[in-house]
Amino acid sequence: MAASRYLFTIGYVARMLGQDENRIAEIAMDMEPEDGCHAVVDINDESTVVFTTRGIENLKELLDDLSET
Repeated sequence: MAASRYLFTIGYVARMLGQDENRIAEIAMDMEPEDGCHAVVDINDESTVVFTTRGIENLKELLDDLSET
């Protein structure tokens, strides 16, 4: 599988999935770069969580698992 060219901010992903950004942030804390979850730092030394396409798919699976419990 080819590497993802795009990264999607946590706010974008939360809106896309119809989820609260804080809930996504809590779940992302347990994700690793290998899972498609990364942090990006901007020029003001502020960071935000971003996801690759694979990261979004992994996040969806985690959300499904959590909703089943």
